[in-house]
Amino acid sequence: MKYYIKRKNKVQGPFSKEELKARTLLPTALVRTENSEEWVRADHCRELEGTVVPMPSTWWLISLITVFICLPFGIVGLLRAYRIQDLYHEGKIAEARIMSQDTGRLIKIGIACGLLLYLMLLAFHGAAIIKSLNAEGIFF
Repeated sequence: MKYYIKRKNKVQGPFSKEELKARTLLPTALVRTENSEEWVRADHCRELEGTVVPMPSTWWLISLITVFICLPFGIVGLLRAYRIQDLYHEGKIAEARIMSQDTGRLIKIGIACGLLLYLMLLAFHGAAIIKSLNAEGIFF
């Protein structure tokens, strides 16, 4: 079976399923078979399962959580999540994957730095509280 793709209101094809695997077929691409006049999204066409390129992780939720743990890393993570989506929808899959991997590392570093900072603050304030309780003779 042969398939046609519509990109930017231009029809391309016909392509075999194997040829579509070699191309970058996004889930939002419009496709139709040679026997049909109806255009459907590629991710809604069961015959094309396995040919659609999935979007790499954008790290949206983790970036949002990181905003509350370490603000600078979280904001950068959110901005990069937007860029990952843009690259993917532009068809720059390899760049989107690389940025996704880099963003994942960045977010993990941000979470580690934030947690380390909170532990240091807790230790500092805990020591100050213990010192003040010792001065009043309450603790020891």
